[in-house]
Amino acid sequence: YRLAYTTAVVRQDAGWYDTTAAHELTSRFAEAMEHISEALGFKALMMVEIGALLVTSYSIAAYYGIDLTLVVLAAGPVVMAAGLFAVRFQQTSSAALSDAYARAGALAAEALSSMRTVAALGLEATVVRRYDAELRRAERVGVRQAWMLGLVVSVLLATLCCSFGSGVFYSGVLVSSSINATSCEYVV
Repeated sequence: YRLAYTTAVVRQDAGWYDTTAAHELTSRFAEAMEHISEALGFKALMMVEIGALLVTSYSIAAYYGIDLTLVVLAAGPVVMAAGLFAVRFQQTSSAALSDAYARAGALAAEALSSMRTVAALGLEATVVRRYDAELRRAERVGVRQAWMLGLVVSVLLATLCCSFGSGVFYSGVLVSSSINATSCEYVV
C-alpha cells in the first residue's frame, strides 16, 4: 500500500503540485500509512468479532423469545444511525485535524530545510511564532473534535441504554402477564 500511495502521488498532474505544499506530503504520507495499518489490523478483527457477536446474540435471543427480541430490535435503526453518525464524524474531524497538523509540519519542514537563510536573516522568532500559531490552531481543532466526539458517543450510548431499558420494561410486562394468566397462587 505504500507503493500504491507513492505511485498515486507521482501520477498527479502538475496543477496538483501548485495547490499542495511539498512539505505536507511527508506528514500526510506518514499519517495515511498509520491509518491503513490500523484498518488492516485491530479494527478489521474488531468488526468481525462484533458482527459475529451481534448475529449470535440475536439468534439465541430469537430462539428463546421472539417477542422480546423484536422489541429490542425495534431500536436498532436508531442505534445504527447514531453509530453511523459517530463514524462519519470521526472521519471528517480526523481529516480536519490532519490538515491542521500538516500545515504545521510543512512550516517546520520549510524552516528546517532553509535553516541557513532563517538564521542569516534572524527570523527564528518569526518562524517559531508562525509554527506556534499553527500548533494552537491544530490544538483547537483537536479539542473541538474531542468534545464533539464525546457528545456523539454519549448519544450513541444513550440510545443503547434506551433500547436495553425498553427490553427490560417489556420483559417485566411479559412476566407480569404470565403471572396474571396462571390459575395458581404465588406465595411471597
